[in-house]
Amino acid sequence: MIGINEYLISDSVMTSKFACDLKKCKGACCVEGLAGPPVSQDEIEIIKDLYPKIKHLLRPEGVSVIEEKGVSEKWEGTDVLTCVNEKECVFVVFDDGIAFCGIEKAFYQGLTDFKKPVSCHLFPIRVRDFFGQKALNVVESDDCRPAFLQGRREDIPVHHFLKEAIIRRFGQEFYTGLDDEIAKRRALKAKKRSSSTK
Repeated sequence: MIGINEYLISDSVMTSKFACDLKKCKGACCVEGLAGPPVSQDEIEIIKDLYPKIKHLLRPEGVSVIEEKGVSEKWEGTDVLTCVNEKECVFVVFDDGIAFCGIEKAFYQGLTDFKKPVSCHLFPIRVRDFFGQKALNVVESDDCRPAFLQGRREDIPVHHFLKEAIIRRFGQEFYTGLDDEIAKRRALKAKKRSSSTK
């Protein structure tokens, strides 16, 4: 584990390989889990304002829950997006059996400049409290197994795959520092392997 600015970075962030494989996972991260994705108060207000503009893109089930409960709720003290039947996020839309984010769909249609909640954008990296500090770690779930396998096959570090999201959440300086640190570690490991084979 290393520290960058005020954040702790777990080894999983520095070593994991990841690349979404939607044809295999079917967008499981949007439909599985105990609660919706974490959202900040600022994001909740943005999504509330956005909802009337994208309501027509959403499923009737999602609209019904939003009309009854709102776009967010509390789960174990954290603000999260509401879910349909405690399963898929209310903003999930399906295309050929694959779950997509309705907010992101609206983004690509030019209806908003808000792509999606940053916690969704960052997944499978999660930010959690660790003894009073914020720590970044990778969540390895069975649902995302195809993405980890594809990342390994294609040798795509998770932080490269999530570059846009990391910069959005933490800034360019943070990303550059993380990328440099990971590159140093990979070079050191390669040097050690080379030395051991001589």
